[in-house]
Amino acid sequence: MKILKRMAGGALISAVLFFALGYGLAFAARDKCVSDTARAVMEQHIKGRDFSGTVVEVNAADVESRIRWPFVVDVYYGVPRYLHVTVHRDRYVVWPWKISKPLHTVYYLV
Repeated sequence: MKILKRMAGGALISAVLFFALGYGLAFAARDKCVSDTARAVMEQHIKGRDFSGTVVEVNAADVESRIRWPFVVDVYYGVPRYLHVTVHRDRYVVWPWKISKPLHTVYYLV
């Protein structure tokens, strides 16, 4: 019985360390992920139209982020389409040795 308690305690400590490391890395890389997406938005000159039909260019201030899971950062920006908006999401996976962007999703909100 003692060995089971030690194994359960070790597993619990390992899980806590895993989550702490994941959230810590995601929090530390959050600004880099935002600046990477903002740079891509500025380079591509992404534009939309507001309610009056005026062309609106998406700028770096419109880019927001949130830590989704351990090791995962979601970065969002919206492009106006008259009354509606198109929301773009870049999902970054953060590892101690690199940051990768495996997913870009577009949501057409009506």
